[in-house]
Amino acid sequence: YIKVFPKATHMVENSLVDAAQWCCNATFGGIMESQQWKDLIEPMVENAHDRMTALSAVTNCLGWGHLDSFELDEQTKDFQMIVKNSYYLNAFKDNKSDKPRCYMWTGVAAGYMDLLFGKKVHSFEAKEVKCVCKGDEHCEFHVKPVTELLELL
Repeated sequence: YIKVFPKATHMVENSLVDAAQWCCNATFGGIMESQQWKDLIEPMVENAHDRMTALSAVTNCLGWGHLDSFELDEQTKDFQMIVKNSYYLNAFKDNKSDKPRCYMWTGVAAGYMDLLFGKKVHSFEAKEVKCVCKGDEHCEFHVKPVTELLELL
């Protein structure tokens, strides 16, 4: 598809990130609403950092790669995370990409913050700043709140 319509690349990449952000909100939001989460996890949670630690543990069981570490500033709501062994790596192991390619992880990073602090999906946006597909040693994502138009007035 991209080879036939190269101008559509940006739209397709954004759609993949968007789908992952919605999926993160639905999947992990459902997990966080489950009775098991409420009985087993919530009693140990004192803040958003604890909640993110639990989400990280669940995520690492899924086989998408390994969420190796994260930094979360609960005041500014800035979030960075490092992923190792992303499953995207196999698609680019022979040919390095010229740009970040972990669309699913980008959407998931923003989705985590939607769940922790947002009132709705797309309260946060993420950017992949390092990517193994480009030759970096790990994938790194930075997330920040989306500035609402009305906040600028």
